[in-house]
Amino acid sequence: MKKVVVAGLIILLAIGAYWGRGLLPGDQLKQDIVVAQVASYMEIQEALVHMEDSMESSANFEDNWLIAYHRAQSLQAINSIPRDQDGLVNSGSGTLPFEVRSQLEEIRRMDLSDDNLLVTIETLRGRIDAFLNEMGTVSDIRNEYTPSSVLIERMERAEVIDGIY
Repeated sequence: MKKVVVAGLIILLAIGAYWGRGLLPGDQLKQDIVVAQVASYMEIQEALVHMEDSMESSANFEDNWLIAYHRAQSLQAINSIPRDQDGLVNSGSGTLPFEVRSQLEEIRRMDLSDDNLLVTIETLRGRIDAFLNEMGTVSDIRNEYTPSSVLIERMERAEVIDGIY
């Protein structure tokens, strides 16, 4: 009888560990960090789309304030990704956060009449698109349980798409 009770407890513990794994504090913290980063990249992507649309729709740059507004919006979104968390999620292998910061800084410094500005915006949008396509949306990440190690591996893979390190 004692063996049956012990075996039952072990089975119950195994089932509980499997179903409760998403509730572990470390996994939840890493998932929250990944969700925050993906949300920030989605905000940056939206700001870049608006910036590009503003530039293309106003050939004489009458709406320069719109472009400046979307520039500021994209910089604010990238600053919402704390640098300490970059290392926690990326494990030091992905360069996307640093690449995005440097390209946004370059976009901020460029003159609005510079032809390379639109090319730089399109390049950055493509890079973030590839990242978001690999990672999925915030709701995808929140709704499905993925062990933090798998989530981090997926993020690292998403950051080096197209062989960019």
